[in-house]
Amino acid sequence: MTRVNTIARLKVISAGEEIRTTGNSPVKVITEDYEMYLAKNSKSKNPACDMINELLANRFLKLWNLITPKMAILDFSQDLLLPEYSKDNHKPAFYTKPLFGSKWEESAIDSSNFFNLKSKYSHKDFSNPMDVFKIGLFDIWVENDDRKPANHNLLFVENDENKFDIVAIDHSYIFSTMDYQYLLAEEFCPIANENLLVTDLAKSLKNIKHQNRKWDAEDKDYFYLCVSECEKYFDDIIRCIPKEWNFTEEDAKSVRNLLFNQDRNKKVFKDYLEKI
Repeated sequence: MTRVNTIARLKVISAGEEIRTTGNSPVKVITEDYEMYLAKNSKSKNPACDMINELLANRFLKLWNLITPKMAILDFSQDLLLPEYSKDNHKPAFYTKPLFGSKWEESAIDSSNFFNLKSKYSHKDFSNPMDVFKIGLFDIWVENDDRKPANHNLLFVENDENKFDIVAIDHSYIFSTMDYQYLLAEEFCPIANENLLVTDLAKSLKNIKHQNRKWDAEDKDYFYLCVSECEKYFDDIIRCIPKEWNFTEEDAKSVRNLLFNQDRNKKVFKDYLEKI
């Protein structure tokens, strides 16, 4: 059985609030199965790299056994656009292609707001505190430009055990926000201070992590196993990308050559060790 589940393609039946950001400014929508999603368009980019990156990261995170919201591909009729939406972000022409949808987490708290609300916290408040390090490693691997000290792009979602799951969101800006044709494994050059691993959240957990004397060897095994799984299912993931997003065979080749280059991945893990 494949580990890459098929992705639902759903019709949007109702559109609501726009979440204004400096990026995609997604809108809340309700789909035909009466679930709520955040819908992102790609502003007529060709290929639709924002949405392609989101889909790729979502599938890869699942293979890394990290928590990220359920996704769907959404068909959104231009007739549903509301007049109060920002015009630059929601032109009718942006809705001729299917959208990327991320399931709305109603009870979620933005990580930065969490620390404002809860002055004292413990790693015991979280179900998966050590995932902070795994997400930081993942971000180095995919060259995520948009998860950093000023912008964690993490949600804390309370679960049935009254603990918080750490959930990774927003992956439009992986691959150093570059066009796929320019991705070169030999040009891997991580930035020292722009990663989740250098945040106060990660620093607060390092002493706990380092109590395990084998943490570095275990993390290395985990990293290479996850990369191997992503390579194994890479073609299945690529087949999930809607044709309308115009992700070409050459684009796929560029991404494959970047992510599964052995020399680059040695540098990825070395950078991880230096940050932790």
